[in-house]
Amino acid sequence: MAYLGGVSRQHLARVFKRHVGVSPKLFFRLCRFRSPLQLSGTARHLRWADFALDCGYADQAHMIAEFQEFSVG
Repeated sequence: MAYLGGVSRQHLARVFKRHVGVSPKLFFRLCRFRSPLQLSGTARHLRWADFALDCGYADQAHMIAEFQEFSVG
């Protein structure tokens, strides 16, 4: 088990979730989800695969899957 400053990763994740309301992983995914939403309006001709990579997704399919998960109802 890895410790950072004498505190485990799991403990930090629990404290984060208690204070923020979501897990660190979900928080990161939500932040990453917002990035393309903000940037998409500024680009005229997007290459979606490159755009996905620039926003931190593994590929275009990864970005599409996450958009569907967070935006469909």
